[in-house]
Amino acid sequence: MLLKNNRSTELLNAHLLANNLTLEAFEMWTGFDMVNDFYKLRSADQLAFTDIGENRLKAYQFICEELKDITDEKLKLWLRIFEKSRKGAPSNHFRIDLEADSIKNITP
Repeated sequence: MLLKNNRSTELLNAHLLANNLTLEAFEMWTGFDMVNDFYKLRSADQLAFTDIGENRLKAYQFICEELKDITDEKLKLWLRIFEKSRKGAPSNHFRIDLEADSIKNITP
């Protein structure tokens, strides 16, 4: 889809290079992985960042930016929602107990 959305492969490769990404980085996961990670972000917010990984988050950001002008309105909406979840306000209502090795939710 990235190749389809760009006018040229050279332009896409230039954008990838500028973001320290390669096409091979996108072959390591599927759309199902992105949906699964979306639910991780919705449920755990920034606590999910470690589980998802920095490279994959960077790839997701790249996809959301590159496909923001896609003609498929449903996909465009989903990508906007995904990006807002990824960049949402940080969670600040939890406590990390290092002795018990646990994270506890705190009611505000």
